[in-house]
Amino acid sequence: MIPSAQWLTASSARELEAGQEIATFTYGPVTMDMIKSYATASNDHNPIHLDSAEARDAGLPDVIAHGMLSMGVLSRLVTGCAPASAIREIQARFISMVGIGAVLHCSAWVVALTLDGDSTRLEVGLSARDGKGKEFTTGAAKIWWVA
Repeated sequence: MIPSAQWLTASSARELEAGQEIATFTYGPVTMDMIKSYATASNDHNPIHLDSAEARDAGLPDVIAHGMLSMGVLSRLVTGCAPASAIREIQARFISMVGIGAVLHCSAWVVALTLDGDSTRLEVGLSARDGKGKEFTTGAAKIWWVA
């Protein structure tokens, strides 16, 4: 479950190009135990995440993983390739629900690189998809090395 990533420094980031993939990660398949662990860690015990009958009563086919779980997985991509001191922002948009058995194929790529004197600013795109390309979560991160 360790992301395959290029460790970035201010110097190595300067060599990147828009569109270049910098990290990948596969998470799952999602299990009920994973969802329960996340519920405990986040203190989010909404029954749609923990009880199949409650989820069906809410119009869902079964329990779903917390949206923030998928954001956390995408965040691992970012923290796996850049020092915490350089990460300025991570954001996510939840596109579709993640159910039991889902496998998240995650990737991070360069959207833009800005060089300003000794400062390096990297904008990164993030995506978690299933094996057929259906998007679960998208996002972005800003990584800045400021001299």
